[in-house]
Amino acid sequence: MARNPFHYEALDHLKRCRDALSPGAKEALGAACHIATTAPLGGNGQFYFEHLKSKLSKYDSSLLMSFLKELENHNFLRIQSPRIPMPDYGGVLLEITPLGRQFVEHSNSGNI
Repeated sequence: MARNPFHYEALDHLKRCRDALSPGAKEALGAACHIATTAPLGGNGQFYFEHLKSKLSKYDSSLLMSFLKELENHNFLRIQSPRIPMPDYGGVLLEITPLGRQFVEHSNSGNI
């Protein structure tokens, strides 16, 4: 049976992302996926920064946002800021991307 080259390349890409992400970013992605699947605001699994901050309260808001920006750079997470910035990233809407969900699924199953 022939290998699906896209599947191989996708897994290779996810492995490279795994190696590049900081432990804090990986922890934030896992927590974000949990929130998105258990208490989403909309059909896309959106949630607010405050929800993630309450789950990962050991990090200050600035460091946590830095982890989220790292995930955004890998296209694992979308960050939508409000029109009027609020203290401690209030009102920032987060959404896990399909690639981010794939990363978590493959990580949990031990494929990467």
